[in-house]
Amino acid sequence: MLSYYLSFFLHLSFQYVEIQSEEYPQHTFETFERKPRILFVGDSMCVGMKDTFEKISNESGWEGISKCKVGSTSLQWREWLEPEIKHWQPDVVLISLGTNDGWIVDRIKKHSEVYSEIYKISSSLGARTVWVEPPKISTKFVKGIEAVRYYIHRDIPIRFETENYVTPPPGDGVHLTSNGYESWMIKLWSWMLKEDIIN
Repeated sequence: MLSYYLSFFLHLSFQYVEIQSEEYPQHTFETFERKPRILFVGDSMCVGMKDTFEKISNESGWEGISKCKVGSTSLQWREWLEPEIKHWQPDVVLISLGTNDGWIVDRIKKHSEVYSEIYKISSSLGARTVWVEPPKISTKFVKGIEAVRYYIHRDIPIRFETENYVTPPPGDGVHLTSNGYESWMIKLWSWMLKEDIIN
């Protein structure tokens, strides 16, 4: 009797396995493999490049994610960056910060002390990290931005030296036109390809 029930349950088990394999085929890892992901964080410069960044990312086979906050500083992003990276798990992180750090001269050094911290946070979580420097501005705050750029050069190993590529037009002397932001992002993306950061 025991052998009868045992063979009966084995028969049902085999039928269940066959049904499962026919109706619900197992997915391989490749089925769910995502695109390489690039996270872009920063201030209003990030906001200006956001649309072009997402467009180029998508066209180039990357998933581009923008988390930009107007008026934000490096001190703020020291607290915000780690949760964003842990959530999105990017392969590459672009950081566009420093412009708002240079407005108040006596605070520049305080802001600059967190540059290497931010870079280490991103790198330690497994992301290739690029710092996008502020553009060469033409306002009374130019000395502050030059000081910010000095600290970025000193502390950040992989950086895009924006002043060699982009100059803000007359106006507020800081922000670019929509065409200017588009050109900036295209130059940045081309540079990352050349440096083998996003290949």
